[in-house]
Amino acid sequence: MYSRAWLERAEDGNNNERPDLVSRAIAMTELAGRTCLVTGATHGIGRATAEALAALGATVIVHGRDSAAVGAVCREL
Repeated sequence: MYSRAWLERAEDGNNNERPDLVSRAIAMTELAGRTCLVTGATHGIGRATAEALAALGATVIVHGRDSAAVGAVCREL
């Protein structure tokens, strides 16, 4: 992930480092209106991914083998 300062320089046009990556990084921070399915979202990397996507504004569909754990994650998001 890119630092906030790096992204701000990119938005201002003051960062010529890998412009393709800059545009992708900025697009990744704008997830409002998008829906993401995260499998294995009750523990570990899957849960961290679900939390990160929700924090960026995405609607997150949580999937896991333990329905109680899925419910807990959904309540926390």
